[in-house]
Amino acid sequence: MRKHRLSASFASSAVAAGAAIGTAISTGQPATAAPATPGPKPATPEIGDLVLAAIPHFSALAATPAAPTRELSLTAPWQRGADVQAFQAAIARDGFSQVGPIDGIFGPLTEGATRAFQSSRGLGVDGVVGPRTWAAALGQQAPVTHSAPAAPAPAQHTATWTAPQHQAVASSSNSSVAGGVWAQLRQCESGGNYSTNTGNGFSGAYQFTQQTWNSVGMSGSPASASPAQQDAAAQKLQAQQGWGPWPACSAKLGLR
Repeated sequence: MRKHRLSASFASSAVAAGAAIGTAISTGQPATAAPATPGPKPATPEIGDLVLAAIPHFSALAATPAAPTRELSLTAPWQRGADVQAFQAAIARDGFSQVGPIDGIFGPLTEGATRAFQSSRGLGVDGVVGPRTWAAALGQQAPVTHSAPAAPAPAQHTATWTAPQHQAVASSSNSSVAGGVWAQLRQCESGGNYSTNTGNGFSGAYQFTQQTWNSVGMSGSPASASPAQQDAAAQKLQAQQGWGPWPACSAKLGLR
C-alpha cells in the first residue's frame, strides 16, 4: 500500500482537535473549537450597522399609533405622550414645521400648527385634534360629518385705555413681534390670520376692537391693516398695558 505523509499544518490541527476531544471526554464539557484566523472584514454592512442606521426613523414609526386613542388640545397642564409625538411628526412631514420640536408635548406651537394644518385641509379650525384631524394627519379615511368649520374664538377685552400720541409704525420684519411669544399669541387669538373678521367686534391677528385699535393711533379696520401695522400696534399696546388686553390667551401661554 502507498503511504501518504501529512503536512505539518494538518498534523498540528489534528493534534489540537484530538486534545480538545480528549479534554471534553475527561471533563464532560463540550469541546471548544480553536479561534478562526482573522481575515479581511466583509464589504457587506454588519446587521448592527443596518439597525443603527434605521434608528432615527424607528422612533417616529414606533410612536405612531395604529389608531388615535384620545383627543388632543391645548390644556393646563399640557398633554404629553407618544400620540402627541406621532401627530407632530405626521404634520411636520406635510410641511408644517411651525409645530416646533417633535417632543410629544402639545403646547402653543403645536396648537398653532394644528390650526394651520386644519385650515389647509378644509377642516374646522379649532386647534383640537379630533377624529377628522387625526384621520387627515395619518392619511386615513375621515369619518363623515356635516358640521360647519368652527371660527376661532376671540379673547374677551374688558379694559378701557386712554388714547396715546400717534407714533410711526415699525416694520414687522425688523421687529421682535415677528416670532416667538408674539407668534404664539397670534395663533391663540386668531389662528395667526391677520385678515380675520368674524363680525363679532374683534378683528385682525390680535383681535383688536375698533376702539382699542384707534386708541393706539391707528386708523381704518384692524383686519385691513398690514401685518407690520398690526404687529406694531400690538407691541405698543403691550408696552402700555402689559398682557392684560389679551387675558385668556396670555394666561394660557403663561405670560401673566
